[in-house]
Amino acid sequence: MYRQNAPNHDVSAQTGNNEFMGPSRDINYSPKLTIKDIESMQKNCFMGISSMPVYLMTPLIHETLKMNSKNQKELMNLKQFSNVFVILKQMMEPGVDYNTFPMKIWNNQEQSLTWNPPEKDFYSHIAIILTDY
Repeated sequence: MYRQNAPNHDVSAQTGNNEFMGPSRDINYSPKLTIKDIESMQKNCFMGISSMPVYLMTPLIHETLKMNSKNQKELMNLKQFSNVFVILKQMMEPGVDYNTFPMKIWNNQEQSLTWNPPEKDFYSHIAIILTDY
């Protein structure tokens, strides 16, 4: 549903009390997910939103979000690419000469040719991102 608010229109009367965030009075408005929408969707799919209030989450969703947060803090996904993780860790140590940083990143590219294709491709992307400035 899409509508434009009239300048002197009282939007609060239309939004109801069960919305997470109210609309801006100065821009076009499209309603946010309401609690009713979320409850309806939860019957049909596994859904969790990190900004969702804890009391609305099922215990499974809450535990999953906590585990995902823990994994992110511990760099678990990056550690799945062990060679990339080791190189990045070395490149971030104190005392690294940043004048030769791009050259060192690309010198490791040659070493990456012996890695499995997903890790080799991932490192290529990392090298481009870290040296494209």
